Amino acid sequence: LPVPQLVLLAAAVLAVCAGSVSALPSWNLLGIAVCAVLVGVLIRHESNATIRLLPKDALKFNTPLCALYATTCLLVIGMSSEIFMPYFLQHLHGQSPLVAGYMAALMAAGWTVSEILSSSWSGRSAQRAILAGPLFIVAGLVLLAITTPVESLGEWARLAPICLGLFLVGFGIGLGWPHLLTRILQVASEQDKDTAAASITTLQLFAMALGAALAGVISNVAGINDATGNAGIANAARWLFALFTLAPVLAWVMARRATRVKVAAAQLTPS
Repeated sequence: LPVPQLVLLAAAVLAVCAGSVSALPSWNLLGIAVCAVLVGVLIRHESNATIRLLPKDALKFNTPLCALYATTCLLVIGMSSEIFMPYFLQHLHGQSPLVAGYMAALMAAGWTVSEILSSSWSGRSAQRAILAGPLFIVAGLVLLAITTPVESLGEWARLAPICLGLFLVGFGIGLGWPHLLTRILQVASEQDKDTAAASITTLQLFAMALGAALAGVISNVAGINDATGNAGIANAARWLFALFTLAPVLAWVMARRATRVKVAAAQLTPS
């Protein structure tokens, strides 16, 4: 097992988590800075390690593997904003914990529906799915940033756009997910295919944990613990979803790189 790399991954997430506990922005920034340093140490160690966490060249920015891994991680981080959704639904929209939990699960439902829909696609259709996925996530997060902070009494006219936003985020992730994972295995060299397969889940879990920790930082700074009423919670919801749109935007940029490289490689392959 690549124990040093796994320890560094866990420590990086814990640094952000520790910083997110404080309401002071200085501590939040310190946690993020420590995380960045630990990730830098991880990259340096991984490049010289005999037992690797990732396939060779996965951490070189100009390689297709790097673009594919970055896309998957950024998509998962974008979805991590959902962690506070039950809390927002209870305090801003008067929903019970049970109903709020089921509504938040719409993100997972969207993922399932789109993955079933797109799993049989190939060629150009698969490439379009990879590129379209982040755009659905951006649309969903923008919709959530607009609708979630507006308090309501739980009228379905107010809740329906929130449900749609949650579904769109999940739909965007699932749309290209199977094709991203397939491309990672296709691009990896023969000797690195086992490492590539094992690393997908590791990086997915890391991205989920990091995204949740960053969501805590943003919500804390935006005033989710403000005792003066729901204004702080509404502000936290607005900033959380607005800032998390950066993740799928970057994912789209990386997805374009990954698909361009793949197409170029296919064109150079002799028939």
